[in-house]
Amino acid sequence: MMVEVSTLEANVGDVIGRTGVHKEHKTMQRRKFLIGMGSLAAGSAAAIGTGAFESANATRGVSVSLAADANAYLKLTADDEYVTNDSGTGTLTVDLGGPTTDEGGQGFNDNAVTVVNTINIQNQGGNQKTVNIDLVDNTGSGIQAALNGDPTLGPGGSVSDAVQFTVDTKNANPENSGGNIVIKAQEV
Repeated sequence: MMVEVSTLEANVGDVIGRTGVHKEHKTMQRRKFLIGMGSLAAGSAAAIGTGAFESANATRGVSVSLAADANAYLKLTADDEYVTNDSGTGTLTVDLGGPTTDEGGQGFNDNAVTVVNTINIQNQGGNQKTVNIDLVDNTGSGIQAALNGDPTLGPGGSVSDAVQFTVDTKNANPENSGGNIVIKAQEV
């Protein structure tokens, strides 16, 4: 079969040569073939790409271990006067109005600014942390929260009475105020 095809090509070439059409040299045909194949390969590589990718999506499992405030990496403990651990979930509850004391106290003075230092913070993690305090979702005015002490805690480092609440009844009525305190620790 291969012989017949070659013979057929030779016969076609002879016919073209006899009619006065210029007969190409085999070297020129080989160059055209190689140029064509090179262009095809370059075009294919451009169309398909070089193997690099723009995005990837990989799913991995994640697990989280939870601990009560006293056992967490950022240990929070109560002073038992304004902050208690009575929520049943191991998280602290802040009540600045507080219950009536044994001595008969029922709340903060009216028309005054009262500062209360409470909540002990300890770094039970392995790296140095910087601690920040934010009072969020504050439904009233007259209450501010700030960090009392050095914000940088090395492993095992702690600050007693670390959260300072300022209750201002001179310029606002915080009696029915509420909100959440956010204690953030970031690795230094």
